Amino acid sequence: MAGAIRQKAITDRMAQYLASTCIIPALEYYAAGVPITTEQITQISKPIMKMVKHAHGVPTTLPDTYFHLRQGARIPNLKTRIQGRNT
Repeated sequence: MAGAIRQKAITDRMAQYLASTCIIPALEYYAAGVPITTEQITQISKPIMKMVKHAHGVPTTLPDTYFHLRQGARIPNLKTRIQGRNT
């Protein structure tokens, strides 16, 4: 899903909205009750964060933590959301 969106010309706000209100909650719903490792969550979230970074015009080497901060893009951390729900 993120790969298809990455090819489109979208603004940074559109990418934030898609990631935080559409893609991450959908993945969180699908992962409910499924045993999933931290490495798998990282592999799932990589294309999403790459799409967001591309829309913001920053290098993909920028740490993801900036986008998870309240002062940043406020995109929820998929790892925290899934692990918090499964515990």
